[in-house]
This record gives sequence, C-alpha cells and structure tokens, in this order.
Amino acid sequence: MSNTEDTFNRGLKAYEAGDYRAAEEAFSSLLRLDPNASEVCLNLGNVYYRQEQFPKAEAQWLEAIRMNPLEDKAYLNLGNLYYNQGQLQQAIFYWEVFHGLKPQHITVSLNLGMACEALQDVTRAHHYYGIFLRNKRVGEDSRKIRRRLVEAKNVAEHNLRLAEKAMKSGQLKKAAEGYEQSLTLSPFHPVYYQHYATVLFKLKSFSQAAFWYELAIRHNHREMPVYVNLGVLYHKMNQPFDALWAFSSAIRHFGAQVPEAAVNQFNRLWEQHGVGLLQSTLSTVDGHLTARRYAEAEALLEKLADIAESHAESLVLKIQEKHAVIENMRSPSRKAASLLLAQADQYRESGQYEKALAAYEQYQARFPDGEKIPEVKARIEEIGKVISAVIGSLLSEPNLLTTTEEAANVA
Repeated sequence: MSNTEDTFNRGLKAYEAGDYRAAEEAFSSLLRLDPNASEVCLNLGNVYYRQEQFPKAEAQWLEAIRMNPLEDKAYLNLGNLYYNQGQLQQAIFYWEVFHGLKPQHITVSLNLGMACEALQDVTRAHHYYGIFLRNKRVGEDSRKIRRRLVEAKNVAEHNLRLAEKAMKSGQLKKAAEGYEQSLTLSPFHPVYYQHYATVLFKLKSFSQAAFWYELAIRHNHREMPVYVNLGVLYHKMNQPFDALWAFSSAIRHFGAQVPEAAVNQFNRLWEQHGVGLLQSTLSTVDGHLTARRYAEAEALLEKLADIAESHAESLVLKIQEKHAVIENMRSPSRKAASLLLAQADQYRESGQYEKALAAYEQYQARFPDGEKIPEVKARIEEIGKVISAVIGSLLSEPNLLTTTEEAANVA
C-alpha cells in the first residue's frame, strides 16, 4: 500500500472513530500533495461538517464538485447543509442534481418533497412524494406519508369548496382562510392559486398575493390577468424589475388583449429604468454565480430572458451564457465531459500524446453519445499515427549502446 493510500485510510478510520482533528490532518496533508483530489475534498468537507465548521464544509464540497462534477455525494451533502440552514431553494437545487445522478437513492425524493412542501409548492412536493412511494411500497415512512396525504386531500377538498363559495359571496377573509387550509395541503389546478392570489390582493396582502400568482405561472397557468395583476402588485411594492417582467410578459403573450393602462405603465417603467435596470440585475446574477447561489441566479435569469427577448436583444447572448453556467451545474455529466475533453486537448497541445490518448479514450468510453464524439475519434486516430511514427523512428535508429558491456567496451 502506498503512503497516499495509507494516509487516506488513516483519515477515514479517524473520522469513523470521531477523531476529527486527526482526520482533518490526514486529509489536509493529502490535499497539499494533490490539490485536485476530489474524494479527499469530499471527506475533508465531511470532517468540517462534523466539527460544525459549516462554511469550511461548504467550501470543500463545492471544490470537490469543481474538480469532479460527478462527485455525487457532494451534491447530497450540500443539499443537506442548505436544508438545515433554512436555504430551501439552494437545498432543492443540489438535491435535484443528486437525484439526477442517483435516481435509485429514494430518500432524497422524500427530502425534496419536504423542502417543496415547506415552500408551499405542494404540487411539486407531491411529485417527489410520488417517486418515493412508488419505490418504497413498504415501511413505516411510506405508510405515514400515504396516510397523511390521503387525510390532507380530504380536508383540503372540503376547505377548497368553502373557499370558493366564500370568494363568490365576497367574504374575503373567510375565503383566504379556506384557500390557505386547502392549497397548502394538497395539489389542485393552478387556477385556484390565481383565485387565492386575487383574494389576497384585495385584502392588500401584496407579497403573499405575488407569491401565489407566480406559483400559478410556474405551474403553466399563464393567464393575462395573472401577469397584469402581478405587474400592478410589484409596482405597488416598489419592485420595478419584477413589474417590468410581469407587464412585458403580458404584452408578449397576449398583445392587444392587454389593457391600455397596463401597457402605459410598462412604457413608463421602461422609460424610467430600461436597459440599465436589466444590466444591474445581470450584475446581481454575476454575484450569485460567484457565490454559487445557483437557485437565486436561475430565478432572475428566467425573468431577464423574458424581458430581453422583446425589449433588449443586445443582452440575450449574455443571458444565455449565464444560463449555460447553471445548466452545466444541473447537468454534471455534460460538465464532466467538457472538463475531460479540455484536459485531453491540453495534453495534445503540449505534446503529451500518451496522456492525451488515454483522456480521449476515457471520454469515448464514458460519453459514447457525446456531441464531440466524431471529433474525439478523429483525434484518437491522429494521435495513434503520431505515436506510431515516433516509435517507428526510434526503432530505425542505430542502437549504439545496448548493454552495459558494450558501454564499457566503447569507453
């Protein structure tokens, strides 16, 4: 066993024994020898987590992902960390990446369901609960969840009927109570999200109304009044970027159907803020990306893309480039392929042909359907010819000193 393997195993044993100082020393010494060892980063992050040094743990797990985008446990650990810190959108982002890498790991489906439910996105929560229940048909957890979902549905359907009746009779507070006690318990058609939002709007609960309007849109209920009311809400709340997005989306999707007052409000906002506001929002996105707050960056980019498509075409390419960063995070296999190919190209350009050949062949084996496969095959063939030519030239040279005896004779 090599010294490196011995140190790594010593670190693991120390970690399992709860001797976190010794484990930290072992893994840190390995990183000094090889700063690109993703598995070591992962384990050092685990050590920091156990010591409640959460920023250090987060940094190590993020570094492990940077080194190896397929380091699946790092995504799981980050999701757990953010969930425990109450950063639910971040937790969902990393758990979803992990779920894509390890769909057979069904516990993360339960985690995702709980996080989505905490964000009041019950439709999305039930999607993940469904995955969990389909894959875990027996056990105490599955029985509890099934029972809770059935009970919640019965209560929610009753409360929703009461809420709709109260709304139609103008009893807004009673309607709001009914919607809250139904839409936060069980999934329903997003038209009811619109109804609840409208009731909240009339009750001047503006931030909650905006949340439910946006949730309706997120679940493909894209009605003109939803966008217009959102624009009015965000304008009242002094959120010009969100107001611009809502009004511009209404105009883009519904054209002449949009009330003139809403169009005029958009024009005034655009004249007042315009491209400058979009550029400052892009700077905010850059800050989120630098801090690796991908969920926040993604939410802003989606709105930026909607506005820029109709009113700021010069920013479309920049927005797409930033979207690509997030897509690479969501698709770690694609990111891993890109990194491996870049490494192979670097070896090739520096004349390290054997390492380049090994890296290209590894790419071909791991990503047989990759878009760069034709190019990779051509390079493998090209490098094979170069290596053969080098070997051929070495064999054709006169062998002056073939043994130690001949060397002695010449001397």
